[in-house]
Amino acid sequence: MAEGEPPQHQQRERSGLAATASGFGLIALLSALVMLGQASTSLYVPSLPSLGEALGADPTRVKLTMTAYLLAFAVGQLVYGPISDRFGRRPVLLAGIAFFTAATLACAAAPSIDALIAARALQGFGAAAGVSISRAVVRDRFEREAAVRVLGYVGMALSISPALGPIVGGQLQVWGGWRAGFGAQFALGIAIALWAASALAESLRTPDPAATQPARLLRNYRMLAGHRAFVVSTILNGAIFAGLFGYVTAVPFVFIEIFQVRPDIFSTIFIFTVAGYFIGTAVGTRLVRLGSERLIGIGALVALGGGALMLLPALAGFTHPVLIVVAMMVFLIGFGLVVPNAIANAMAPFPRVAGTASALFGFAQTAIAAVGSVAVAATYDGTVRPMAATVFAAGVVAVVAHWGFGRSAGARA
Repeated sequence: MAEGEPPQHQQRERSGLAATASGFGLIALLSALVMLGQASTSLYVPSLPSLGEALGADPTRVKLTMTAYLLAFAVGQLVYGPISDRFGRRPVLLAGIAFFTAATLACAAAPSIDALIAARALQGFGAAAGVSISRAVVRDRFEREAAVRVLGYVGMALSISPALGPIVGGQLQVWGGWRAGFGAQFALGIAIALWAASALAESLRTPDPAATQPARLLRNYRMLAGHRAFVVSTILNGAIFAGLFGYVTAVPFVFIEIFQVRPDIFSTIFIFTVAGYFIGTAVGTRLVRLGSERLIGIGALVALGGGALMLLPALAGFTHPVLIVVAMMVFLIGFGLVVPNAIANAMAPFPRVAGTASALFGFAQTAIAAVGSVAVAATYDGTVRPMAATVFAAGVVAVVAHWGFGRSAGARA
């Protein structure tokens, strides 16, 4: 065996997904780690309107609790990725989850909207460990095609969270108010921390003692920022997530305030919209042999179609809850096709700095995605139009990024 080659069992693992209990267990754990950050938004969404009333805050400041979370989530990934290249994935992940659970308690106890905004930022910083290090673990253990399959399976599992999260969050809101949702997030953080501590093996074979040195970090970030496939994949993912987070930020106000839907009833719409995400990831996983570039291109066009289906009727003065749900289902089918392939394209060329690559990818993706949340918060006018325009713009950017700049870049990666 040549120097630097992985052991034989690891080579087999890289060539495909072993149909073993341990393989499925890893996918389940990675799904839970990513779900931790997702649940911090999906459980929380049904409480946004009532939270403002409870803390005496207007909708703009309430939406800042979501924006602060997303921005800190982005910055946190820049921290965890390089540190995990230096010290290993497992200890850094466990520290991040511990930080998340402590911040979640601060959210539950927040006496004012300003305190809640600050606590949500800390919570986002802690949750960043799960998603950032999960991507690095996938890159440590799988090559590109297998990584797409793993990420697709994780995406299929994760499609359950946005569907169940708002339903559970709506019931918690009715039963115990907005603080009850943070209690559920705290319990979830504890459970996932115990699972990861008992089941997650260290996947980093050779830690880099210099990974956190400023000169090395700058050199690595410069290398990543100059890699065309990495940049295009990051913009693609960020754009598609901007549409999703713009929708998630605005949709409770659209349905609960404009359409007068009760919080517990409103939460059930996520079952239908997330079905699109499940369909997209399921189709992408089955068609992975078609190639990531083709699947990304199709997904970007589908997402654009969903955005147009939402925006054009809104501009014409016609809005209906069913139409909004159907349009977002279409958008999320495209989302499910784009995301696993774009992540794999971005990470595949960088096995030696997977943590740092995951950090920069996640930071830029989340920062771009936060633009969707900020845009909706700044332009909300009591109509569907700002939300619809944000979703449509996300589709436009994804199409331009891929079809204008990305097709040949991914093939060369």
